[in-house]
Amino acid sequence: MSLESARQFMAKIRSDQSFADSIKQTKPQDRKQFITNVGFDFSDDELKQAREEMSDEELAGVAGGTWHPGCTKDGHCGFTCENHVKCS
Repeated sequence: MSLESARQFMAKIRSDQSFADSIKQTKPQDRKQFITNVGFDFSDDELKQAREEMSDEELAGVAGGTWHPGCTKDGHCGFTCENHVKCS
């Protein structure tokens, strides 16, 4: 697993709307496998660190207020969670 892979993943989401849409359309419980299948390999902690390196403006652009690419270990989504939505 790699922090660099997490950074590349975040960059691809920002630069490739089709890719971001594909992830959004994937069921939450299937997203980690989808992300791995397209060539990214990172842990939840590495994704969290990559997100923390982003500015608030960059993060808002990725999250769009509703997108949840993965969940943290406590069950809450790592991105914007309205009303503390939990991923299934």
